[in-house]
Amino acid sequence: MEKILEYIDALLKSQKEFMENGIAATWKIQESLLSMGVTPEGPAKEILTQYKSWFTRMVNSSKALTDGVERVQETWKNTMRSRWT
Repeated sequence: MEKILEYIDALLKSQKEFMENGIAATWKIQESLLSMGVTPEGPAKEILTQYKSWFTRMVNSSKALTDGVERVQETWKNTMRSRWT
């Protein structure tokens, strides 16, 4: 049983790290795109504004989803631990 609990702990940790690293990488991609020297005038300004707005919503949604999944997994882990220990 202890091996199952260790597996669950490792799974939770790796999923959390995966999401955190994915979000950080995406932020860096955005920063790179925005720093490429595109002058924020005319249509480019609107495109960058829309992209930043969309990207921010996607990151916030991803964080909310990750938090929800972590709570479900933590509950499942605690249930398994209390049932089998």
